Amino acid sequence: MKEEECRLIEAEELANLLGETFRNLTHFVSDDLVFKSVLKGNTVFILKDEENNLYAYYPYKRIARLTDVVYDKRNVTPVPLRYKAWFVPGERIYVRKERKDTF
Repeated sequence: MKEEECRLIEAEELANLLGETFRNLTHFVSDDLVFKSVLKGNTVFILKDEENNLYAYYPYKRIARLTDVVYDKRNVTPVPLRYKAWFVPGERIYVRKERKDTF
């Protein structure tokens, strides 16, 4: 991912906040080893706010991008539904354990 070129201060602030949020996920999501490995790997996360603005976060380099974020839907792996709740950057994402009902 290319680094932000226009909104540098905002991108740095967002990267710090998202870094804290994602760091919390690695501590509290102990049962989801696949997601933990993705968080520590070479993955770019594309996030969308309530107004459909896109943001990118690259945990490996701890950088965020706010302008000109584009992606190809064919090359995106959606996260499991339990991670798609709205959250405030910098705060913990609350993950509910999925129940596996047997019938």
